[in-house]
Amino acid sequence: MSPEIKAFNDRDYTRDSILKQIVLVELHGKDGSAVDAGCACIETKHTYMLEGLFEEAVGFALSQKERDFYTWTSELMRVLRKKIDTEDYVIPCNPVPGHTCSPMRVSHAESHS
Repeated sequence: MSPEIKAFNDRDYTRDSILKQIVLVELHGKDGSAVDAGCACIETKHTYMLEGLFEEAVGFALSQKERDFYTWTSELMRVLRKKIDTEDYVIPCNPVPGHTCSPMRVSHAESHS
């Protein structure tokens, strides 16, 4: 009996790959390899992979809302990657357009909770 061959789904593959890269970034950030061991894989590999996967996901999106999300996310990933490349470690209070922050870098929603 031969195994059934499934049709390749670009969208599912890309979404799965995005999640795996995010998990790897978290793992390397927590296990010390990114800082203690001096591994540069986050800034030299994973950020580029995520940027590219988010860009690819735009083409596989099923709705305009999904396309807009992946477009926004790919642009955010590009900005974050460039901040790492240039060592510009300024943390925005909230990267979502339209959100405002108090002087303490707390978003409006956080300051009212």
